[in-house]
Amino acid sequence: MLEFTNKREVTSADQLSPHQAEQLRACGNAYDGSDLSAEELLAPGEDGESVLNFVELWDVVDDDVVVYEAWFYQKDSGAIFEAGTTTIVAEIIQSSLECDDEDLKKELGKAMVQAELLDPADSEYERYRDLLEQEA
Repeated sequence: MLEFTNKREVTSADQLSPHQAEQLRACGNAYDGSDLSAEELLAPGEDGESVLNFVELWDVVDDDVVVYEAWFYQKDSGAIFEAGTTTIVAEIIQSSLECDDEDLKKELGKAMVQAELLDPADSEYERYRDLLEQEA
């Protein structure tokens, strides 16, 4: 079963490895089409806020092996990547999990519910919660 672990709040590009900086760049592109570097996405603007605010990075593990890296930002958005790559496998759009692979979506959804990362208002929240309870 997938599990979200190792939450890091990201406030500076100095915290990131090169592939994480590229993942953050892909997040910005997916969010609003901007092609900005990690430094530009995290730099405070005139209003004191960065382009991407409230940035968190999580590891998603399966049997203690990191298989995905999950980025959350702007309180209701995010992207989940294959670990070590810039390949997006799922997105969080307006607090809802979006994924073309139904099996992966189900596994990510259960793990997000368990980690309290999925908004209870999500239309599939109860389904993921029920699946978790059945497995317990």
